[in-house]
Amino acid sequence: MAVLQSSIAGAAPVQLTVEHKTVGDTVQYTPNLRSGGFASPTRKKRFQESSLRFFWQSTSRWSVEGGLSERSFTTLRDHFGFLQSHLTLRLALDNTAEQKTSLWVSLSSNRASALQKNSYTAIGNQVIRSVTVQSPSDYSLEFGSDWNVNLGPHSRIHAQFSLGSTDTYNAGLNGDLARGNCDYQFEFGQSGGSVELSDPCGDMTALSRIYPNDATVNQEFGVSPANDLRNRAVFTRVGIGVSKSFSTWSVGANYYYQQYFRDKLDNSIESSGNNTYKYNQVLSLTARRQLTRQITLGAQADYHRHRYLDEVPVLYTRLTSDRFKDDAVFFSINMTYNLIR
Repeated sequence: MAVLQSSIAGAAPVQLTVEHKTVGDTVQYTPNLRSGGFASPTRKKRFQESSLRFFWQSTSRWSVEGGLSERSFTTLRDHFGFLQSHLTLRLALDNTAEQKTSLWVSLSSNRASALQKNSYTAIGNQVIRSVTVQSPSDYSLEFGSDWNVNLGPHSRIHAQFSLGSTDTYNAGLNGDLARGNCDYQFEFGQSGGSVELSDPCGDMTALSRIYPNDATVNQEFGVSPANDLRNRAVFTRVGIGVSKSFSTWSVGANYYYQQYFRDKLDNSIESSGNNTYKYNQVLSLTARRQLTRQITLGAQADYHRHRYLDEVPVLYTRLTSDRFKDDAVFFSINMTYNLIR
């Protein structure tokens, strides 16, 4: 998704930026073992991201921004990663030296080959011990407008409004669950699934059942793959910020509020007694220093009221919504190389 910013640093027609982003805290990663108990603890960063971005000023009015990011997430029991991509096309309207306005459209996506949840989840009279979501992905389309006004020779205020939608996909899920003293293996898709007894249990030596549709899976296990894992939402974002430059330095502060309007997923989360998260607030502080005509270094700190909520929509499901309850502060450093003619 596009973020509120005063402008792309510098005035070069082509720019390349490398960035690393993380959080201050770590996690004692101790996943469940299939045989029982926990693996030996390993200290890991809760979040890491490395990205490569580009900016191209194709004409005086048109510009293109885009990039790729590799993201990794760690909790007490789970560790997984996504490849994020985004592309933004921007049109500058009739601008003056004192005021600049632009319209833009942005497409972003997160993708992974699989997403494994090792932590236990109790649903009804069973416990899902592990679940793997195959080929999870999300796609967000956003339309917006930026407005910049000079407050003085080296200061300005900027604002943003945008409207967008997001949708998530997967190719089904499989895993292990326990019901009573018996263990089962399951495989669910968008139109049904199957369950098999993992090992002999009591009087049962074998058991295999086929469920022809999503409704029968939900009736038997209290899980609806079509509704509990799909995140369709419309969202709006409003933001405001200020920036100031002096000598070779520039600093800025930005704030935005984002509101979500979801369909069946939030109803499903609330019916299971869990909390939903329908808004986010983000405050950013930035600093940049131009070392040469071609190289600019930058640093940024971002406070998120609900971590990851705007970043990885595919993670927001009935089984994982609790991951978004806490806030977080992200820190990033970056270097921009200006290709000056």
